[in-house]
Amino acid sequence: MSDVKEKKKRRSKRSMQKYPALDPKYNLKTRRGWLDFDYLDKLTDEEKEWLNSVMEEENNASFNHNGIKISTDGESRRASYARNNSRNRCIYTREDAQGTMNFIEDALKENPDTFECGEDDIINAIDYNNAKDDILDFSEEFEGCEYDTEAYTDNDE
Repeated sequence: MSDVKEKKKRRSKRSMQKYPALDPKYNLKTRRGWLDFDYLDKLTDEEKEWLNSVMEEENNASFNHNGIKISTDGESRRASYARNNSRNRCIYTREDAQGTMNFIEDALKENPDTFECGEDDIINAIDYNNAKDDILDFSEEFEGCEYDTEAYTDNDE
């Protein structure tokens, strides 16, 4: 006989909740934006269970939950995985979840003198870049062609 004690696996707070997929506290920060249920208190327990199952599968891409199984075919599961992977790749979502999102409005409030570039300056820069590209395209068309440069100079001497 061995005297080794088996450790009990500790249950997480999320696993002890009745409807964890409906509570933003028990979901990843990247998924919290999709959880906006201001009508939860009006739903019955059966409706909450169904909505929890939908959110587990569609939002969390988790198909091993104990509730009602909504997605049974592989195509809907692949779509759920694809949405989850896309959300994980999204820079905006990751920055927002980490709290490192930088907004230009905040920077302007902190230091308005450093940002002198207005909308007109941005439009002018875009127009300049577009004109420069057009000139380069035009010059590439005539590259290698012989043309009379003296015809375009002033010879009033």
